[in-house]
Amino acid sequence: MAGGVPAILTDGLHGLLVPCGDFEAAAQKMLGLLDDPALARRLADAARETCGRYEWQSVRTLWISLYRRISRPRAIPEATAA
Repeated sequence: MAGGVPAILTDGLHGLLVPCGDFEAAAQKMLGLLDDPALARRLADAARETCGRYEWQSVRTLWISLYRRISRPRAIPEATAA
């Protein structure tokens, strides 16, 4: 597994993970998908649905809301006498 892939892909839900450089494991997983087209379809459907959450239309409102919230001027607390 390379870099941040495990942070965005859940093994067995959105795809299949194998250790970096383990070509035999990757080949076995790919052959398994050929043997189980229903699993391949479930993984593809779940991945597509998850990716849809990150399309611009989906995140635009969230980004604008965040920018507005963090750009509001905040009251500066008055200094207290020591």
